[in-house]
Amino acid sequence: MQRWYGLFIAAGIAASLMLGGAKGGCLPDPVDVVEPAGNSCNATSDCAQFVVYYKDVKSEADCYCPMCDSGEVHLNKETLALYQKHFEAICGEWQKTKPCPIPKCILPTPRECQSNVCEPSPNPESFCSPEWNECAPYVIYYKPVEKPEDCYCIFCPRNDISLNQTTHERYRQQWEYHCSDWKKWRDYPCPVASCIQPFPKACVENHCSSVSPEP
Repeated sequence: MQRWYGLFIAAGIAASLMLGGAKGGCLPDPVDVVEPAGNSCNATSDCAQFVVYYKDVKSEADCYCPMCDSGEVHLNKETLALYQKHFEAICGEWQKTKPCPIPKCILPTPRECQSNVCEPSPNPESFCSPEWNECAPYVIYYKPVEKPEDCYCIFCPRNDISLNQTTHERYRQQWEYHCSDWKKWRDYPCPVASCIQPFPKACVENHCSSVSPEP
């Protein structure tokens, strides 16, 4: 996912450069300056999850390099689309003389619509959406590990904990880093569990959840 997001940004920057070259060095007709709706929303699907174009551009003096999503600016999709439209219309020539670096980005904190405002999700570990993150089908690494004292035995997939794939992979990497040697010097080995098929995971109202199979 991180790699995909970095490629997504690089493709967007390349497209901006191509658009700038296609205009033959002339700015298009003046863009419509419309007061954007900002971060208002009616549902989480209204919120932009990758805020690369984080401010409006009304002249070339306002141009900037669209880099990684800092997670500090929260916009709805309508506003983000307007910012991108203005940036591509005005900053194509600017980018030719000031090429932007290609960033390596990680996923920012997801946004949810809370009280009709796009804000950081209060539960980013389980957040999911078709454009954002899928649910981990088997939650084995179920909590963060920051030091060897945090290590735990790996058992059967958890039905009581649901995580998105990015969070589960981060927990797995932390466990492998801190706990590989921990397994060796434990006073007793972790028991071998006999597991049954866990409940399937599904994205329900933008959060991963275990779904009990129908009888």
